[in-house]
Amino acid sequence: MKRCPYCAEWIQDEAVKCRYCQSDLAAAEGSSVPAEPSRPLAPGSESPPSGAESRSPEARPGEGAVRFSHSGFRYVLGYGRDFFGIWGRDQPGQPVERYPRTDQGWAQAWNRFNAMEPQAVEVPEQPSSGGAPAATTATAGASGSAATMTSTPGPAAPAPIAAPQDAMAPVADTSTGPAPEASPSGARIGEGALRFSHSGTRYILGYGQDFFGIWDRETPGGPIMRFPRTDEGWSMTWNRFTAWEPKAIEVPLTGTAPPDVRVSTGTFRSGKTRATWAVWLLGIIAALTVVGFSFRLMELDLLKRQERGEVISRSEAEASDNRGAAIDLAIGAVAIATIVAWCMWQHRSHANVRALGTADVKFTPRWAVGWWFIPIANVVQPFRAMSELWKASDPEAGAVDWKGKPSTVLLAIWWAAWLLRVYVFPSLAFNAAGAFSTAGEHPSVADLIVRDRYILGGDAATTLAAVLAIMLVRRITARLEAKHQRMSAWTGSFPQAG
Repeated sequence: MKRCPYCAEWIQDEAVKCRYCQSDLAAAEGSSVPAEPSRPLAPGSESPPSGAESRSPEARPGEGAVRFSHSGFRYVLGYGRDFFGIWGRDQPGQPVERYPRTDQGWAQAWNRFNAMEPQAVEVPEQPSSGGAPAATTATAGASGSAATMTSTPGPAAPAPIAAPQDAMAPVADTSTGPAPEASPSGARIGEGALRFSHSGTRYILGYGQDFFGIWDRETPGGPIMRFPRTDEGWSMTWNRFTAWEPKAIEVPLTGTAPPDVRVSTGTFRSGKTRATWAVWLLGIIAALTVVGFSFRLMELDLLKRQERGEVISRSEAEASDNRGAAIDLAIGAVAIATIVAWCMWQHRSHANVRALGTADVKFTPRWAVGWWFIPIANVVQPFRAMSELWKASDPEAGAVDWKGKPSTVLLAIWWAAWLLRVYVFPSLAFNAAGAFSTAGEHPSVADLIVRDRYILGGDAATTLAAVLAIMLVRRITARLEAKHQRMSAWTGSFPQAG
């Protein structure tokens, strides 16, 4: 037996081509490839050894490795006695990057390697022969955005323990779920998983986008058992998994999944300027409404005096009417500008969530704005669009899990105030003012008093809706900017694999 000089796996002495990494062994005999300049180290990684230790003429690729877990075109991922490392195939010696032998170190090593080698394949695990070391397997979700290490290799990891071949082995059981899925050639363990929740000796429990599943460490590809992503489905999944793995442990949910740029569409463009315009105009609307509220109180006082029998002069009545007309005209003019600013901001915000890697978004930027102007539908659809925007703007939300993010009570209160202002109070005020006889008589003073009270209620709802809208615009814009910074920092922290 001999080691492959590229992936360090044990192969037959007469082999001319590695069965694991498919490297040409004949070309490697007596040849040396010039070392590539060192790449910048990722945050948290350790500096590799320098000098003769790592670049000596006698150095061979993969030095210091106990086992390699994943193999790419130019780089190989594995671990040594006390570190995780990434080795370069054309860089003999020690790894080009090191990470501590911890859960966090594994996540950093996997994410870095996955960015450099997105099409890497898992190195099959073989029983130890002739002193070849063995280790447990590190599994990764098929989404590629994060890797979950379900069993961290120890300094002297034993060979994997085979599951007992008894009645509890997985079989095709239509009463509890579909039959196990066949694994295509080249498939990787854990495909289809968004996150793993529990890990056992052989089986792993987790979930995908619309299902709960059980994965087999020894069966690459999708889950061997699927169950619907419902309460009943979870119960069936849990009962089956605990029967197979009674001593399983929970996978800690530490940190957040990295952004997934593969589903990004379009280019992010900051919405700060549009948000500023919308906030200022909404503030002006709120201020003018408060002024109009005071004018309406003055008019209501005149009507109550008239109802008591007091004589109201013509000039006093005309002054009250002129004040009301002027403030209504000012509010109407600013409202038009506010509508334009709001629509421009919402259009930009919905476009940005797509550019930031959010999948399965129901509302396009155009329809998020267009629903405001469609009767009947504008009672529900704009609220749904804003709710989607709030969840998708979460800085820590991934491409799919954003749907499970919590909403905010501000949205519900804001929409309730908006509906009161647009539909409820105007309708009540109109009915009160029109509650006079069909003979063409003018509304009574009592009817006008009731009308003004409803208008006051509408002014209060307008002010509340404007203030809450300002809060929503500022928070959503800040969340999108933070999400953009997180994505930029993430994508900029890795070099492009050549």
